[in-house]
Amino acid sequence: MQNFPDGTTGVDQLNTILPRCQDLVSTYHPLGMTSDRR
Repeated sequence: MQNFPDGTTGVDQLNTILPRCQDLVSTYHPLGMTSDRR
C-alpha cells in the first residue's frame, strides 16, 4: 500500500476523492450516479 506524505494510505485518499467525484458527476450529469453503479 502506498503511503502519502500526510500519512494516509491510498484507500484513505480514495475515500476522500470518490465522494467529490460522485458529487460532481451527480451535479453535472444526474444519470451518472445510477448508470455508473455496478
